[in-house]
Amino acid sequence: MQITTNYNMPSSYKMTSNSTRPVNTNLQTKNIDTVSFKGNKIGELIDFVNKHSKIIPAEKAGSNDINLTFFGVRKIGEPSVEKFKELASPIKEILNKTKEDVSYIKLGPIFDSQEKALQTMGLGHLMGEWEVLSPDTLMEFAPKGFKNHLAGQGLVTIKNK
Repeated sequence: MQITTNYNMPSSYKMTSNSTRPVNTNLQTKNIDTVSFKGNKIGELIDFVNKHSKIIPAEKAGSNDINLTFFGVRKIGEPSVEKFKELASPIKEILNKTKEDVSYIKLGPIFDSQEKALQTMGLGHLMGEWEVLSPDTLMEFAPKGFKNHLAGQGLVTIKNK
């Protein structure tokens, strides 16, 4: 997983290839339906999530935590639900527009970190803003390797309640 505090995302990537097939060298990234965090709200959201939650080992996730298969998320203190809703409103808009589950893989580029996307998804679940679905919440008794494989394929998602 990528770990970073850089809130500015690049709009294009340079690609090279050793292949004889042509490669598009200016591949534009496609954010989910052009999500917009006005100003630096993504930075504010990440700061809020860092202040009001912590990452814990998945096997230590209890009944007041959420197990995201990769790790668990625990809420710290009593964060303002209204402030979280305000900061996370673009993510809620994605859920409302797509009308389908949204994975950490799709949210990762918005945060410039899949880990921060997952942590935000977990805190949002604990605060009642959406529901997290993960191999550990859906298939509690499946083998760990199988659950990890599914999670790696993007089966850690959020959906509207």
